[in-house]
Amino acid sequence: MMKFEFEHVFSAPVAKVEESFLSPGFLEALRERMTSVKEIEALDFDDQGRTVRRRVRYRLHPIIKRVGLKKVPPEAFEWVEESEYDRETHSMTFTNVLTHPRLRPLFINRGRVTLTPDGAKTVRRLEGELVVNVPVLGRVAEKVVHSRAAEILAEESKILESLIKE
Repeated sequence: MMKFEFEHVFSAPVAKVEESFLSPGFLEALRERMTSVKEIEALDFDDQGRTVRRRVRYRLHPIIKRVGLKKVPPEAFEWVEESEYDRETHSMTFTNVLTHPRLRPLFINRGRVTLTPDGAKTVRRLEGELVVNVPVLGRVAEKVVHSRAAEILAEESKILESLIKE
């Protein structure tokens, strides 16, 4: 199991970051501008005032073609984010669920995102755990996934920052 933490700073107060992050235009901007992600599809978006529940499907460009002699299917790089954001606590819990039925039980990724004021800025902290339940290669796979997640989140945060400034 790998514990992880990522942090990004945005040049606006929490309310503005939250508004941009939760807007339907955010996923559209990601779909149009992200180069690290092949597909993004909103499956469900339920804004209940205090809470926002969403399910979003992501598919990456394949990063691993083979593991040993086994070919890795493109669906191995597809997951659904199941999340709930709480506007009062400025936090979100999430679970990323692989869509490939044989791989799903081998992969656990869940955590929490918090937005915290820092003067006129906002700090977004993403903390969680990542488990790839594969003997011997699991730890290597966790490091690959972690590295790729860092790249994706860096790209995503730049897009969110640009939306905040619009």
